[in-house]
Amino acid sequence: VNECANGNNACNHICVNTIGSYYCDCNTGYHLISNQKYCIDTNECSTNNGGCQHRCRNTVGSYYCSCWRGHFLNATDGHSCEDIDECALNSDNCWHNCSNTIGSYDCSCRTGYILDSDGFSCLNINECENNSSGCEQRCIDTTGSYYCECNVTGYALDVDNHGCSRNCNTDPDACQQICNNDGDSFNCSCYPGYRLADDERNCQIKFALIQIIVLFVHVMMAMNSKMTMLHVRILMSALTVIVNITVPILMEATLVHVIVATP
Repeated sequence: VNECANGNNACNHICVNTIGSYYCDCNTGYHLISNQKYCIDTNECSTNNGGCQHRCRNTVGSYYCSCWRGHFLNATDGHSCEDIDECALNSDNCWHNCSNTIGSYDCSCRTGYILDSDGFSCLNINECENNSSGCEQRCIDTTGSYYCECNVTGYALDVDNHGCSRNCNTDPDACQQICNNDGDSFNCSCYPGYRLADDERNCQIKFALIQIIVLFVHVMMAMNSKMTMLHVRILMSALTVIVNITVPILMEATLVHVIVATP
């Protein structure tokens, strides 16, 4: 008797006839319960995660694999997962730089910007506001950068574009007579017959030279008793002018300012 053919069996899936009897079998994705007659769904995910690399999803009579965020399922084996390179696909939201990571990506910003709290956008850094510029005098902020300026008359930017220095080249009026560069600074000196004033910038006629002029005037007065005070003043002024002109010429100078106190 073929129990499978006449329906005289208890199988709910597949009936296999044998000589004098029969047995039951199940469709793919099912298995027999203890009575060896009835088939129920097999949860493939319960054994070795169904062979899935990431997630296994059981269905009635089957299962399927899926991947974590930032990955895609290998279409060939249907089980393994591969990383998605969001940067290469331009699917990232980074404003500036994108660096791919396993399952995700990181954003970063160009120099002069800082990453915002959203992790994507970049905000300008005001280097002048937080004193990180290193400018000695004035800092001017720009989008993504900054530049330095010198706002004190006679000063100019150093080669590092941050420091400010005053020297003979940046300030033609740094010294009254002779200006000597000294690195990023300078010092002043005077022509013979002059001395450096207390401000270390201007030059004054030396006292010995004044004494010579006064002595000369006294001699002239002794020789000519008819000289009046007006004559004396005229003579001293003339001698002073002569000294002021003669000394610079001897030093090959072109500009002299002399401060002489006369009685």
